[in-house]
Amino acid sequence: MRRIIILAVILVACSGSVSAESDRYWPGFVNGNMWRDWPLNVRISYIFGTVDGFLYSNTFGANENITGLIQNCLADNEGEQMLAIVEQYMRDHPDNWNEGMNHNVWWAIYDVCFKA
Repeated sequence: MRRIIILAVILVACSGSVSAESDRYWPGFVNGNMWRDWPLNVRISYIFGTVDGFLYSNTFGANENITGLIQNCLADNEGEQMLAIVEQYMRDHPDNWNEGMNHNVWWAIYDVCFKA
């Protein structure tokens, strides 16, 4: 399980872009249904790892303005707050439960940080 989370984070970080407009995205190893079945602490860890990957992605060429906006938006959030953001997105979008969880985390963050 730990290997899956680590690989997912690495692959998200290596994606090269966190653009919401990107039509190129790899769904990763974990989909929404798998994530929903995990214990609370593992779901929070997955979110932290995915967000850390987004924030580190400028190292691989992602837009630093976007990663900066994400960092500023989420800076004061704790694990349970970030979990609530993602869980709300998942409740509102059950049609995405079969999608890659990295994708779902991105859109949850996008809704909170970029649509506000």
